[in-house]
Amino acid sequence: MNRTVSEKSTTPTLNVSEGPATPARRAHRFRLKLANLYQLRWTTMPEDSIGGWANPQANPKGLYGPGLLDQHFGNACDYGALFTYLFRRFGFPNAGSDDYKEIACYVLTTPLPDLVMVASPSVGDWPRLSLRFQVTEEAWNKLEREPRAAWTRNLVAWVEAAGPLPDWMDDWLAFWRTKPGIQPLAKGDASDWAMSIQDMHFVQFELKDERPANWSDELYALLQKVAAFVETIHREFKAIEPHPAHTVHDADWRNWPDTDPLKRYYAAAATALEDLSTPVRVRDSQINAHGRVPDGDPLARRTLKEPRSAGFGVGHFVNRQPGMAMKILREAQRPNGTFREPRSAAPTAQRKA
Repeated sequence: MNRTVSEKSTTPTLNVSEGPATPARRAHRFRLKLANLYQLRWTTMPEDSIGGWANPQANPKGLYGPGLLDQHFGNACDYGALFTYLFRRFGFPNAGSDDYKEIACYVLTTPLPDLVMVASPSVGDWPRLSLRFQVTEEAWNKLEREPRAAWTRNLVAWVEAAGPLPDWMDDWLAFWRTKPGIQPLAKGDASDWAMSIQDMHFVQFELKDERPANWSDELYALLQKVAAFVETIHREFKAIEPHPAHTVHDADWRNWPDTDPLKRYYAAAATALEDLSTPVRVRDSQINAHGRVPDGDPLARRTLKEPRSAGFGVGHFVNRQPGMAMKILREAQRPNGTFREPRSAAPTAQRKA
């Protein structure tokens, strides 16, 4: 579906540099650019943890909220239109991709420096197969890991303040310390129970499966106590302090409170997705990520020019010497690399020869 200005949802321009004390400045329209991932560590934002923005089946009133991709692409994404648009607007892909599963991969900026959009046109129709988002590991720690870790620390303090631990705790910790990889981390005293909470949580799921033949009656009875204990403390403490993973969002992220840490990421993602509707010219026509844009469409007034790399036949070199090409590209991406951009591009007639 080819979205027009009248069909698109209104997404505010996000200027992350502005704060409450920043003087007013002239707003400018965000434009997608090729991103550079070289100097930071990035991680894919899981669909179910970030709000289902890449899940077309997301329930608007469910645990993880609505999907942003449906709002901008509907239920299907034309991989041919998407790839043609990306190639015409941004030039050659700036990220490696799976030579068997993927056509190409582009990593694009968003209004937030710690969030990027990864566009990899997929033959599958679902938009979530072609578009996803990545955040820096530092941002993901603040969004996801640190709030959960803080909740667990508060849980531990609440349990310990309520009185002594169960009398079977030493038996559980002795069993838990036999788990591969635990011994170097364990302190060997009662405080280890806090570190073992996550494994306690999974015991209840293991008990639902068929009982292994090597489990003794004593071990089975111990694990039943562990499962009952962790279920009880989680349930009772959630009534005091809600778990950060169990937040029910309104269907429209714009209605979320400004204190919600996900809101600014949704705003940035929505702005980036909306800019995929900005046309780029091909001779006297224009296209966007959804297909051809008619001349009379209001979007046509914002048509962009083709990239500087348009017309360069670099495939003659890259296709024959992919290893050598990658060495040059890696050197070009290094902060202090020896690669330098030429002062001026070759004349059009020469570069297309």
